[in-house]
Amino acid sequence: MASRAKLFPSLAGRLLPVLATAVYKLNKEGVEESSLVSHKKEVNSYRDVFVKIVEGKNIQEGDLFSKGDFFVSLWLPTASLKTYRTRTIPNSSNPIWNESFHFQIHNQVKNILELSVYDEDNFNNDCVARLLLDVDKIPPGTTISDSISLIPEGSEVLLFELRAEERPDLLGEITTNGVLVTRPFSCIEISVLENENKTYLNDDERLSLKLSGAYEEMHKWSTPHNKEEHFHFHATADMELELEVNLTKVAGKSKTDSRNKQENEEDEEENEELIGTTTVPIHLLKENQDKTVRVAFGKERSVDLKLRAKECSEDLDIRLGFDISEHEKHFLKKRKKIVSETITDALSLTNNLEENEVPVVAVVGSGGGMRAMTSLYGSLSGLQKLKLLDCVTYIVGVSGSTWCMSNLYENPKWSQENLQTAIHRAQDQVCHSKMGFFSAERLNYYSREIKKRTARGQTVSFSDIWGLIIEYLIHGKENTAKLSDQQKGVEEGQNAYPIYTAVNVKEDVHFQELAEWCEFTPHEVGFPKYGAFIRAEDFGSEFFMGRIMKRNPESRICYLQGLWSSIFSVSLADVWQLATGSSSAPGWLKNMLGNNDEFTDLSKITSSKFVTSLTPPEGLFSHFLEEALISRPAVGENYNFLKGFHMHRDYRQHGGFIAWMGTDEEDNPNYLTPAEKKLHLVDAGFSINTGFPPLFRPERQVDVILSFNYTWGSQFKALKQTEEYCAARNIPFPKVNLHGIDNNNLKECYLFVDEENPQSPIVLHFPLVNDTFRTYKAPGIKRNSVKEKTNGSIDVQSRGSPYRTAYVSYSVDDFSQLVNLNCYNVMNQKEIIMQAINMALHRKRQSKPQAIS
Repeated sequence: MASRAKLFPSLAGRLLPVLATAVYKLNKEGVEESSLVSHKKEVNSYRDVFVKIVEGKNIQEGDLFSKGDFFVSLWLPTASLKTYRTRTIPNSSNPIWNESFHFQIHNQVKNILELSVYDEDNFNNDCVARLLLDVDKIPPGTTISDSISLIPEGSEVLLFELRAEERPDLLGEITTNGVLVTRPFSCIEISVLENENKTYLNDDERLSLKLSGAYEEMHKWSTPHNKEEHFHFHATADMELELEVNLTKVAGKSKTDSRNKQENEEDEEENEELIGTTTVPIHLLKENQDKTVRVAFGKERSVDLKLRAKECSEDLDIRLGFDISEHEKHFLKKRKKIVSETITDALSLTNNLEENEVPVVAVVGSGGGMRAMTSLYGSLSGLQKLKLLDCVTYIVGVSGSTWCMSNLYENPKWSQENLQTAIHRAQDQVCHSKMGFFSAERLNYYSREIKKRTARGQTVSFSDIWGLIIEYLIHGKENTAKLSDQQKGVEEGQNAYPIYTAVNVKEDVHFQELAEWCEFTPHEVGFPKYGAFIRAEDFGSEFFMGRIMKRNPESRICYLQGLWSSIFSVSLADVWQLATGSSSAPGWLKNMLGNNDEFTDLSKITSSKFVTSLTPPEGLFSHFLEEALISRPAVGENYNFLKGFHMHRDYRQHGGFIAWMGTDEEDNPNYLTPAEKKLHLVDAGFSINTGFPPLFRPERQVDVILSFNYTWGSQFKALKQTEEYCAARNIPFPKVNLHGIDNNNLKECYLFVDEENPQSPIVLHFPLVNDTFRTYKAPGIKRNSVKEKTNGSIDVQSRGSPYRTAYVSYSVDDFSQLVNLNCYNVMNQKEIIMQAINMALHRKRQSKPQAIS
């Protein structure tokens, strides 16, 4: 097993050449984070679920010379961390098992039992079929005999029985926000004792204790002269737990190896020989009572273990709730005063706006690498010159736009000062040569920084190396800024509130099938979908069941930039989707892969109301081909702060749970993000290349969205995807009617508004286009000289453009022209911007409760 310290040279050798082608408790204001307790506690009973695997009929698997050797596995992770299985019935197409299994489930947790039929093989067990059973639907006190066809319109059948019994005598408390559930939390202390046989470990032996599903998972003991050693496991207290104890012998162990401890231990793991193994059930432990068990390895070897369960603190280090944070509410209160004064002056109003009349205006910047960073500087400069920048309450960025945002917020007063200073500073970096990011000096710097992260216990992946390269591209030197530092930039409401975005994806699922938006603000990082947020300072720490188990230092912001713009996390299937606009594979590829989708019309294979999905078998070739298409070799990894949570029984009905296009994956809580060990956060642009989704949280009440598109190619694709995203979730959003729009002759701004629904935001969409800028150097001022006309002929469309996404360095003239173009396009649309703000103000006043005379 390669150590994380060895990761840098390994990744560098394989992936750096690809890069070369691209040459809370209280704050000063006294804001208490009371929203950390925005969840509730519930006490509910348990149920006993009994599952009997009866038999299989006509199962047609096996090899050329024999029938299959079948067994069935049962996995219910909300009840037990152990995967159960029947015995194997050899050489039979009609295996009869008649084996029963028992699970204890909590009534307020969503419990999905996974049954998998396997053909046992010496090298790899082949999955014949996998079905999911919603055991919450089993009527208590009844036994149900059921069957399901393993192949549609086939004769292969699995027969089983289900029974459930209520346990009103057994109660358990949960903490929930209606979507996530955390259950009783226990610390299990295990002591290795001396016994009367004086049987210590030999120098070359090691004792390992493994508790699957616990935070620690495994402890190893190899110090024979310690008479007593204590180990701790943190786990769910009301689940069935089983301790696995292994005694191994390390072959060829060296006593004088001078290498680091981690490398020695990893080498020893590869040379371990198993002497004996046994399991100890520990779910029956009573709190604060000792229990001693003797673990025997043969007749002469044994170890005594003392077990004790201790209850842990109920306090959570994660905010469970769907509201915005108290810090953001505090910001909004101060920001509204500034926005109110700005709009009053801009619209020449005679009276100041009341608090509930102030429109919430947001700026959204798309992805687009250095082009997006440079362009956003220009757009914001245009708003500042119009004296409208202080109308903006939120700025949301994707990918390259986040580079501009994070640079600006290093200055807590950036929007109150002339933006030209920040633009000139950015120009100096964008316009210098970037070849130095592969110099020996920089490579050594990357290596040192990666080793530091490893030593601190932080995750290390390719996105971290990419973040260090971004640091060089936009700073040219080490940047010590952190996300939480930006709290100073919003504490008085002096700047708009920044929201950075990423999406969490599965390593083996298409981006479009299951992408969960994660937002980063100066105060919090979290998933609105799950109503779960942590302090910005705590992102990168290790969590379990809502508690911080190991607090790691907050990462520098360059590592977050590596996530927000992780362009190398794409799979081959995603490349196909991005290139063609289609999420469907081509016909020839579908034929090669076969139809391995989960059946949506289950009525054809079973009348059961308990079966939620069935996955049929797939061929070996199609399996490897699909793996090659959807795997992501460079996806980033971060500690999952949702680890250890379960899903609430009614999570799908909760209004805050925003599902992605109703995919089947959303119906299986066993595979949602809380069940994952790590987060896989990538560039949100692989989902929608613009940052609308965070603005749809109803608590933010956004009225006007200035959408700046800096993407290459289609100037409306991301906007149309946003419309589809909203339509699938019943989120109010105006129709994006592109009828009559000439893509070869685009205007500088398009207004989209739903006149019939005042809850729908007013959207002003700014394509990246050179229209009247060719003729005018400023609104109303024509270009006259040859130089002025030359400066107006900026190319943002052709293949020969200097602004294509792969380019990370511009000439001084190209940088200035791109900034000036975007600044002009905003200033030239002052009238329509004022119209949108005025329209939003009118809506606000219309919706105010009328006084009763």
